[in-house]
Amino acid sequence: MANIVYNITIDANGNAAVVQDIQELTTADNVTFTSNRDDTAIKFTDGSLFNKPGLKTGDVVKVGKQLGPLPVENTRHVANPRIVPGFGKRRTYHFECGSTPDGVAFVRWGGGGGDPTGGGQFP
Repeated sequence: MANIVYNITIDANGNAAVVQDIQELTTADNVTFTSNRDDTAIKFTDGSLFNKPGLKTGDVVKVGKQLGPLPVENTRHVANPRIVPGFGKRRTYHFECGSTPDGVAFVRWGGGGGDPTGGGQFP
């Protein structure tokens, strides 16, 4: 089982870049989100790895500098398959990166809006 870290970096222009890093094998799948900013939040747009309230598709999730490791609850391949350059067809869980400056409304950051670097989940 893997501990998968999504490292979110926001540059001075407000553009977000995400790097996926499978760090270690553990007894259960875990995901950790890290960022270089305290106000980082994410929103899953195409299926979520989690089933708990507040972590489901469409929920705004406060990451801050780190959230997790969180145990993966959704092992079904619910995400739509997409082509990841260099890796082919994968079922990756896509999320938007942003912040909640007023504590409520999600404001998306700029950036490529594509898949994180790394191979993603095998089909």
